[in-house]
Amino acid sequence: IAERVVGLHFFNPVPMMPLVEVIPGEWTSPETVGKALALARKLGKYPVVAKDSPGFVVNRILVPYLLGASRLLLTGIPGHEIDKVARRHGLPMGPFKLMDEVGLDVGLEVQRTLEAAFGSRYQASSLLNDMVEKGWLGKKSGTGFYRHQGGGVTWNSDLEIPPHLAITGMSKKSPDQIIHALIDPMVDEASRCLVEGVVSDAGILDLAMIMGTGFPPHLGGLLKDADQQGLNTIVDRLEKSHASGDPRTPCEGLIQKAENGQFFHDVV
Repeated sequence: IAERVVGLHFFNPVPMMPLVEVIPGEWTSPETVGKALALARKLGKYPVVAKDSPGFVVNRILVPYLLGASRLLLTGIPGHEIDKVARRHGLPMGPFKLMDEVGLDVGLEVQRTLEAAFGSRYQASSLLNDMVEKGWLGKKSGTGFYRHQGGGVTWNSDLEIPPHLAITGMSKKSPDQIIHALIDPMVDEASRCLVEGVVSDAGILDLAMIMGTGFPPHLGGLLKDADQQGLNTIVDRLEKSHASGDPRTPCEGLIQKAENGQFFHDVV
C-alpha cells in the first residue's frame, strides 16, 4: 500500500491559487507520482513535486516573510504601513493581512512546527501567542492585526507592543529596507531548500512561489530577483540583520554562491 500513498497540498483560496505541491512518501512509486501530477493538471493546477519535509516548499519559505514582518512591527513600524509597502512591491497581500486571512492560531502552529524542525531562525515573538490567547484569531474571529467588521478592515488600535518585546534603537526604515527585511530571509530559506533537495531546481522553486503565494511575476521569481540584486548584497544584509538581533544567519550554500560569484539561475 505504501507505494500508492502520495500527498497533494492545495493553497487557499483553492479556486484562485494554481499551485499544488505533490508530496511523495519514502516508498511512493513513480507511477503513483505520475497519477498525482496528471490529476493536478486535470484540475487545472500547476503541480510541483516537493520532498516530504516540514513546511514542504512554499510554507517553509513564506513563514520567514511573516517573521520578518513581525520583527519590523516590534521595532515600531506600523503594521499597516508594512502591508502597504509589500503591496506596492507587487505582493498580492501584506504579511499582517495574510496572517489574519490564514488565522493567527493556524499561523502560530505552523511556526511552532517549523521551529521544532529547524531551530531558532523560525523563533516567533510571543506577541502572536498573546493575541491567540486573547481570541484574536484574525478574520474568522473578527479581530487580529486588523478589525474585520461589516466588510470594512481597519488596523486593530488595541494592539500594543509590550515593552519587554519592543526592539529599540532601530532607525526608521525606508520602503526598500522594509522589503529587504521581508524578502531576504525567504531567499536564505529557498537556498536551504535547494541544498536539501526539497525541490529540484531554482526555476521550479521560483514558479512555485509565484503560483503559490503570488510573488510578483514581473520580478521573475524569488531567486531570479535575488540573482539580479546580487547575492553578496543579500548575504551582507542578512549578516547585518543577524548582528542587530535576528536569529537567522545566511546559510553556507548562499554564502558560497556569493563568494564564488555564482547565481541560482544560469542566465541572469
